[in-house]
Amino acid sequence: MSNNHIPTMLGIKETAQRYGLPVYWVRCAVKQKKVPSVTLGKKILICTETFEAFLRGGDVNEEP
Repeated sequence: MSNNHIPTMLGIKETAQRYGLPVYWVRCAVKQKKVPSVTLGKKILICTETFEAFLRGGDVNEEP
């Protein structure tokens, strides 16, 4: 039995709503590559754990 961890991924609007931030601010952080993201078609997904690390300490350069 494997203990693989599946990260929670949210869209930009959902991430902004969850953390009480403006959508524009989250979108800018992704566009400036301060927060790693995954693009699926038109949908941009952000790993919640990585985003929380960014909020706590600034730039995060690792992939989710």
